[in-house]
Formats: sequence, structure tokens, C-alpha cells
Amino acid sequence: MRMMQNIKVQSGWYPIADAYEVDTNKINSDVYNMSHYNHGMFIIHEGVGTTGTATITVLSCEDNTGSSGNSTAIVFDYSVSTTADTFSDLATATTAGFGTTAGSNHIYLIEIDATQFVSRSGVKDKYVQLVATELVDAAVIVSCLFLQAEPRVMADASDMPGALV
Repeated sequence: MRMMQNIKVQSGWYPIADAYEVDTNKINSDVYNMSHYNHGMFIIHEGVGTTGTATITVLSCEDNTGSSGNSTAIVFDYSVSTTADTFSDLATATTAGFGTTAGSNHIYLIEIDATQFVSRSGVKDKYVQLVATELVDAAVIVSCLFLQAEPRVMADASDMPGALV
């Protein structure tokens, strides 16, 4: 089976200069529907920047309104690359998230497991959103991708359920 038959790739946000300051000192990814997938991964790629940093948090969301609706920060696993091809050991972030490292050309892998979503009145959330809140005010060019994996229903890539809401 081909990889693209098991992974759905979407943009969290396209490369933006001074990305962490887009919306009053933060930037939110789109809100993604995880009801057809067991796992998701945000990939944040920081390009040119020297001192700008952000706190990365992940929200379990009741609906597609994300941070503006009923949402709760959740724990998640992540790994960081500050060199060309070396990643840190896997770490677990608390609900407060983690801070990025100042500098250029960093990659952050943020893994989401749908079993970690919040239950509200006995119903498990099915939406997820990443929030990057600026810590140090300095321009950094940043982009974000979101991958959804381990579909609950196997299909050709062209038939995979739409995840972006």
C-alpha cells in the first residue's frame, strides 16, 4: 500500500514572515476533523529567524470553531530538530505546551492521538487545532502542515474523508 493512501496532508498555515504575531501575538492552525483518523501530526517548520519564539499548545475542540468555541488544551508528544537531520528524543508536553527554540531552520513534530481528546457529557471531541503564541517578539518565517494518519476506513487517497472543516 502506498503512503499517500494512509496519510492525508493539509496546510496548517502557509509560510508567513513574523508568523507568531499574525493574530494579536499568536497564530492558530485550521481546525481539523479527526473523526475518520486515529492519529495526527503537526509539522512546524521555522525558516529564517534569530530570536523569535512561541509557546505551542494543542486544543481538543468540540466543534469546528476551534479556540473560539468549546476547546481544551491537551497533552501531546513532540520532537525537535535544530540541525539538518537529527531529532530530539520524544518528549511529552503538558497542557501548557512547550516553548520553541530561538534560531533558524528548526522542525517541530507534534503528534496527536485521538484517544487523548476531551469527553464532554460522555461524547469525545473529534476536532483538533494547534495554537502558537508568541513568547519573544521577533520575526520568524514559519509554516505548518497537518498530517492525518491511520484512517479508520481504508480508501484510495482520492476517496479519503475530507479533514479540513
